[in-house]
Amino acid sequence: MKHYLLPMPFLAALALLTACEKQEGQSAIYTPTTVGTTLQYEAHELDNGMRVNDRLQLMVLQAKQTDGGLEVTYEFSTMQGTGRDTFLCQQDGGIFQVNADGSKDMLLPPGFPDKTTSWQSNHITFQVLGRTKANLEGIDLYDLIGVWVEATTDLPQPLSLWKGKTRILLLPSIGEVETKVLHGGSWVTVNRLVGIGTSTEPM
Repeated sequence: MKHYLLPMPFLAALALLTACEKQEGQSAIYTPTTVGTTLQYEAHELDNGMRVNDRLQLMVLQAKQTDGGLEVTYEFSTMQGTGRDTFLCQQDGGIFQVNADGSKDMLLPPGFPDKTTSWQSNHITFQVLGRTKANLEGIDLYDLIGVWVEATTDLPQPLSLWKGKTRILLLPSIGEVETKVLHGGSWVTVNRLVGIGTSTEPM
């Protein structure tokens, strides 16, 4: 089962105060930064029963300020196991995935989404399509105006989780809330945020 979260995944700060709280002149951060924030996603290409059993959960484990920005560690889990990723969040809106060897891969560029509207990372081309209001059934958030980003790559799977064209809807302080892939000429929702809360232990 493949999940289409942005390179784990781009992935939230609710309408709560965050450790990366936006200040005057600071860009919005399109990923969760409050320790304990917990997001749940379902793969919408599955039937209802399998969706629940195959949910992906993302939880913020740690957030610490460094010279380069706010370093946030996430734990993601499914019924098959768990894993961790670390992101570096910068005040200008840039988000980088920190690899085990200390190298960094750009997920969102500095100036996103208004000053920088297109970029490339790991053979994937990203383009900001525009803003829209997210429709999240059963989830009550203060800010529902998100940004659609389209990702395009010619790399075959499994060299890339991205194949052809993918569209991701990102919310400020939340990150990914919906992902669609182009299939048979139509856009099909494959991943959607279905739960959000705070926790000290995985839900």
